[in-house]
Amino acid sequence: MPKPMPDQPSPARRFSWPVIVVLLLGGHATLIISAVTLAVTGTGRGVVPDYYAQAVDYDTHKRDLAASRALGWELALESKGQIDAQGRRTITATLKDAQGEPINDAVVDLRLTRLSDGRVDELKLSPRTEAGSYYARAELPAAGRYHAESVVYRGSQRFVQAEDLLVSDNTRPAQDSEGSP
Repeated sequence: MPKPMPDQPSPARRFSWPVIVVLLLGGHATLIISAVTLAVTGTGRGVVPDYYAQAVDYDTHKRDLAASRALGWELALESKGQIDAQGRRTITATLKDAQGEPINDAVVDLRLTRLSDGRVDELKLSPRTEAGSYYARAELPAAGRYHAESVVYRGSQRFVQAEDLLVSDNTRPAQDSEGSP
């Protein structure tokens, strides 16, 4: 004779469905909290500063880059030296024409965007005594990668360049914070 089916489900079966629901809800909450934490404290590399203006001026920017390539100029940026007491570092730029000759009579504007937090520093570089060399003291208190957008004016000529600048970790303040490099 077959055994009759019990009216009550087994204790293990009665216990498993609520546990599965609680585990799914807990996993979902963990994923949401992790995603929000990553979005708030992330590196900021997914955020393009001033993206709307860049999108509107895209065609103009591409024309400027093509004209700059046609000039054949070369602008090399470098972060030198240690941090001074105010958290500034020396940024140097070396500007050469298509023949490799230094360009001395130019105006160099530089916009540095720190990729980790989107902080922007706009600078005008001053000429140095070396031919084709320019410098500025920039407020770059932390090491890391900065996006550098340079615009060079020389008479009616305009040269634009965008590159990433890696700033090393020289955390010790320099002794003389007022003199030029």
